[in-house]
Amino acid sequence: MKKILVTLILLVTFTVILNAQSEDRWRLMVNSKTVAKGLANSPGQATISKSAKGKLYVKFWGAGATNWHRSILIFDTQRHQLLKQELKKGSGKFAFFLDSIKSKTQGQQFEIYTVAVPSNPEEAASIRVRPVLLCTVSWKQ
Repeated sequence: MKKILVTLILLVTFTVILNAQSEDRWRLMVNSKTVAKGLANSPGQATISKSAKGKLYVKFWGAGATNWHRSILIFDTQRHQLLKQELKKGSGKFAFFLDSIKSKTQGQQFEIYTVAVPSNPEEAASIRVRPVLLCTVSWKQ
């Protein structure tokens, strides 16, 4: 009986710990309409109308360290950086004007990446930073 009780307690504790750890998530919106969402470790796909006006928002949140600076980068398909926005914290909402993205991409597909860097300059210099692909976006007529 004692072994069953201990096993049950460990199982419940393990389940609570796993559920308490959240993953980094992102959401892509055109103005207030969600066009794609997902986890940072699984890239998504989105399509945006070429006639869309306003802003493209990228929301990013999760369990990441709060003392890191987060950036959202927009690249063309040849990995040339077109636009970049930074926040002084690990998560938040990033806004890009659709007209600016259209002119920079010339109507071609583009990719949205994220990068996080420690806010401590010494720590930032000692790590290797790699952009993480969040979403590939195509334009539709």
